[in-house]
Amino acid sequence: MSEASTPAPGPEPAAPAAPVEPKESKLEGEGVDEQEAAQPEAQGFTYDNGQRFVIPTTRDVMSQLFVPWHWTIMQVFTWSIFSLHLFFYFSGLPNWFFICLTLFWRGMYNVGLGYVLKRQSETQFITHWIAGLQPGSLQDRTVRFLVNNFLGPNNGFEKHPAPYNAWILFRNGVDNVLANDVLAFLLFALRYMETVDSGLDVLSIVVGLLLGLMSMWAKIDAHRVVGDYAWYWGDFFYGKDCELIFGGVFNMFPHPMYTVAYAWYYAAFFVTRSAEVAIVGIVAHLCQIVFLVLVETPHMDKIYGAESGSIADESELIRQGYVTDKEPVFLLNLDLTSAHGISLIFTLFYVTLFHLMDLDVGWCIVHALVWRAVYAVGCGALLRRQSRDEFWTSHFLKQGKTRQDAFEQWKRLYNFVLTVTVTSFAMLALRLFKAPESYFSSEFLARVSVSSLLFALQYWSSTSTWHALGATGWYYGDFFIRDVPFKMTYAGIYRYSNNPDTITSYAAMYGLAILCRSKTLGSIALVSQLAQFAFLRFVEMPHTNMLYGEHKRDDAALWATIKEKLRKARQLQRDPREREQFVQQIKSSARELTITAKEAVIEDFKVNITRAASDLERVRAWLSRRRGGERTSVRAILDDVDKIKAQISALGARLVRSDRKASENTDEEMLESPGSGSETPASPATKKRL
Repeated sequence: MSEASTPAPGPEPAAPAAPVEPKESKLEGEGVDEQEAAQPEAQGFTYDNGQRFVIPTTRDVMSQLFVPWHWTIMQVFTWSIFSLHLFFYFSGLPNWFFICLTLFWRGMYNVGLGYVLKRQSETQFITHWIAGLQPGSLQDRTVRFLVNNFLGPNNGFEKHPAPYNAWILFRNGVDNVLANDVLAFLLFALRYMETVDSGLDVLSIVVGLLLGLMSMWAKIDAHRVVGDYAWYWGDFFYGKDCELIFGGVFNMFPHPMYTVAYAWYYAAFFVTRSAEVAIVGIVAHLCQIVFLVLVETPHMDKIYGAESGSIADESELIRQGYVTDKEPVFLLNLDLTSAHGISLIFTLFYVTLFHLMDLDVGWCIVHALVWRAVYAVGCGALLRRQSRDEFWTSHFLKQGKTRQDAFEQWKRLYNFVLTVTVTSFAMLALRLFKAPESYFSSEFLARVSVSSLLFALQYWSSTSTWHALGATGWYYGDFFIRDVPFKMTYAGIYRYSNNPDTITSYAAMYGLAILCRSKTLGSIALVSQLAQFAFLRFVEMPHTNMLYGEHKRDDAALWATIKEKLRKARQLQRDPREREQFVQQIKSSARELTITAKEAVIEDFKVNITRAASDLERVRAWLSRRRGGERTSVRAILDDVDKIKAQISALGARLVRSDRKASENTDEEMLESPGSGSETPASPATKKRL
């Protein structure tokens, strides 16, 4: 199971292909097209009747939460809870209180928001509730106030359909949950901070800080790719005219918002060096993975369609009798009335009995290694010979059997050997496991947490491989099938790694080694993984090169990105002109960011002035009704407000024109080549700005 291959007619697609997927919506796994997300006039549509509307621009979470003049009533509420948490922290409450506080907010996220989003995906209940509100009722006035308070007086509740208003209402609560979830964990981690006693502690803190920076980068880049629409699960409420892409961090890591973006949990462990922080962090991360599996992935498949791998192309193979729609994998779908099923069950019984007998543990170790050799060396030699001269298939053809019979017998043999090999290792782990003094000690719970995380990684890797390859790829069908065309595919887990079975498919073995605190198990796991690398080098790669040739991808997305960055760094080091142009591009980008920031500040002033004018207008109207006429003082204030608005607009326009002109002059200077008298072609980014 090296690079994913799947039978299917037709031309070779580009790799990796981008399906029509985010979050990554952000639905996590993938990202919404940022060019669409950046358009101020982006078009949305409702799911029920297809009504189209213009999606207004909203502020991102950091601006909304940390810029005081952007605060709404919900941000004030969030900061009030922040203050309450800080009061708890400095009040001398016991440490277990902060564990409970962390688990509470994690439950609010994964259970609370998960339940709301699941119901919204299935029934659109929030949308229907808002659409059915009785005008003038308390609920209606409250919802209108919250939506208008978030969007502003000139872009409020009445100008948007119910699904969009439902999303804005949902966002008001989400910011509160997400922000307090982060703060609660940080306060909990600080409570369990260990003192720094050695250079190893300092190294651990440095590693933690690097992990924290990586996590921050992943979140920032993910938000850049997906935008607010996907970040806040907008596709649970309404649709948007955009495609799902794999850009930035989404092209390097699977579901980065649920994997690498949560590296800060492990960063907290390295900084605090506390087993309690490790346990709670791993449990919280596993809860987030469950949220992804149960809430986001089903919705993503429902809205955008499941990403198709080889399974969608196996209809021809099923028709010809090479595979069925329920192939046995380990004990799953095993026919207990067949000779294969009965022999496998009896063999597993023998393996279990062998390890439970009162034998020296050395025999159990040898037993596990022998079956690993049968799997890696035996099956590897058979596949290598089959690739060269179809040894296995020819044997059955000489006996009057068919290619289908040959492949069927191979599938039974492979599943038999794989199942017994895995069972032998698991029984050896059971034999080597020693009960701890206390099952509730921090050390044992930490080992259980780490092992659980590795088991989850193994499960995800195996199931993702199956979904990407299908039964044919799982059983190395391209070694045996010659009358159905194959093609390379880089869907699912193969988008991120050419050979995931050599990297993540041994996570459970290391998990058992950690759980049992056994160097023997760790050594066998390492030997098994090295054997898989040898299997890849001497069996799979030669066959893949022979069969697919130029259609084979050289590097996965992550490694290709790293190599490209290194290439650019070497080029900058060698070429002074490239360095100069790079510096000028940085300066130009910084200038553009400054212009954008000024525009945003000016726009904020204009919005605040507009809100103040609206409020004063309501005061004037109220005074007019109460006193029977307009108040001259209020009218004068309104006139002053209009003058201030005009002055700010004029000042902002002058600032923007001045900085734009300076930026364009700098970009024009970048077109001149230093020293040679010739012209250096402008980079695509420079041409775009000019």
